[in-house]
Amino acid sequence: MKKTLLISFFLLSLVGCSSELSYSEIKLEDTPESVHTFFESVEETNGTHHYTDGEKTYYVMLNGKNVFQGEKAIHFRNFRVDSEAEILKIHFTEEETDDYSNETVNYPPLKFL
Repeated sequence: MKKTLLISFFLLSLVGCSSELSYSEIKLEDTPESVHTFFESVEETNGTHHYTDGEKTYYVMLNGKNVFQGEKAIHFRNFRVDSEAEILKIHFTEEETDDYSNETVNYPPLKFL
């Protein structure tokens, strides 16, 4: 079963940023302590987790790694980001699979600037 999710976030921190939105995959160990602590606290919960550092940086983690016996693993595809004024739109497709070795099941955190 495929579900397409659209998540919109109102971010005051985007005001005054350059019109060009950029994002990159990151390693949790390379993030500030507060970011690292937050994502560790939600590591056991599947879903979309987001954190802002109070400045102009926004972090997103798509987590589907927690699979219970008999359930399918979820993974994410077609990730893209758009922004309109003060709204950040995150688009992705969530899919289910029986292939637990699928590389897309473990999606790295993203950092937006």
